[in-house]
Amino acid sequence: MRALVLLLPLGLLVSACATPRESCIADATRDQVVVNHLVAQLETDLARGYGMKTVQVVTPVWRPCRWNHRPGAPTMCWYDDVSTEQKPVAIDLTATKARLVELRAKQAELARTTPTRVAACQAQFPQ
Repeated sequence: MRALVLLLPLGLLVSACATPRESCIADATRDQVVVNHLVAQLETDLARGYGMKTVQVVTPVWRPCRWNHRPGAPTMCWYDDVSTEQKPVAIDLTATKARLVELRAKQAELARTTPTRVAACQAQFPQ
């Protein structure tokens, strides 16, 4: 889920360069893309038996930060080195299965309605 949140600003940046037709189609299919991603993630979690959570780990690092007046004598400072890791987390399998059923129903609904919305975009913005 965190990866999806990180990709949204990238999608907004790319959509700024898109034609009106491409922007309209992207808006029309966005919900379907998100639901498809969530279904795939839940299926993976159920098959694995646990979920994965993205966490940031901060490690203090002792590095040169500026140079003294004497040649070759750096001043050392602490910096935070931030890295991203995946940690396993327990999930409620019953609740996850119920969410998957709901998302699959939403996925089927979007599969019916999205082509109509895309066709409306193509009619509104012909090539």
